[in-house]
Amino acid sequence: MSDLLNDLRTSIAAGLRSRTLSSCTKWASQRRIMGTETDFPGPFSFEYHPWCREISDSTAPFITAMKGAQLGVTEIAINRAFYTIDVLKKAVLYVLPTQVNASDFSKTRFSGALHNSEYLKSLFTDTNNQGLKQAGAVPLYIRGSRGDSNLKSIPVSYLILDELDEMDQRALWLAQERLSGHREKSVFAISTPTLPKHGIHTLYLQGTMEEWIFQCPHCSRWTELTWPDCIEIHGVDVNDPLCAQSFLKCKECDHKLDHKAKPEWQKSAKWHVTNPEASDEHRSFHVNQMYSYTVSPGNLLLLIFAALEMKQLMLNFITQNLAVHTSPKVVR
Repeated sequence: MSDLLNDLRTSIAAGLRSRTLSSCTKWASQRRIMGTETDFPGPFSFEYHPWCREISDSTAPFITAMKGAQLGVTEIAINRAFYTIDVLKKAVLYVLPTQVNASDFSKTRFSGALHNSEYLKSLFTDTNNQGLKQAGAVPLYIRGSRGDSNLKSIPVSYLILDELDEMDQRALWLAQERLSGHREKSVFAISTPTLPKHGIHTLYLQGTMEEWIFQCPHCSRWTELTWPDCIEIHGVDVNDPLCAQSFLKCKECDHKLDHKAKPEWQKSAKWHVTNPEASDEHRSFHVNQMYSYTVSPGNLLLLIFAALEMKQLMLNFITQNLAVHTSPKVVR
């Protein structure tokens, strides 16, 4: 009898807790456990990614997030997928650039989330199919954007596009058509930008164009981190040890911003709408890699120098090949 009473109490407590998880942020804090292989293991937290809170909880039917690497936005996409399935009881289509990407995501990110969370493990009743996971009667489809057959005949009300710039852009329309049979439908698109007015940047320009701003701890003015105004550059190339001495600074007062104190000086940070004429049904966010807690200013500079060197090598290669193929033939 005591076991039955204990089971009943546990069941009631679990039910009451579930009813309090009325937002994605609350749900993630209670249901997601990050593994030891991640930068921040343990219960999911927004401490080092404060910009992710509002992206997580926005109820706009169309959300665009143009982001840099190591900013936690992909985890928000995963959280929103799980939250939609668990709490809203709606089917989700999660699209990645290729079928290989989708397969890898299914094996690592999805399986890893289940491995680290007993709750998620109990939620999904069928995980054998890499492209289709079942949480009771609610499905999660994980597909690549290449090939129409991957996206046909999938009726869902929630669509997530992960790394949109790398996708087959024609397939995006097909993916969005999967929502056409539902009165309430939502799209969550995220990507690192590649070219101006292409992919995620085009979508960003169509939305509210929100930028992450903070109050400088030294001059108290509201500002944002922008390249190259907000970095004091030391070093000249990837082989220069002086790069490690580079640091962030406020572009309003030139005062140094301590990289390790980012969680502190971002406590008052907020999203700032720069396109107020846009419909509030499409919220678009932008946060760059300078905000990342895991990428120091010195490391960021090395990444930029490496990218510039690669770009120059490619330009040299193209120029040399053009010279060979366009050289006038000598007639003897």
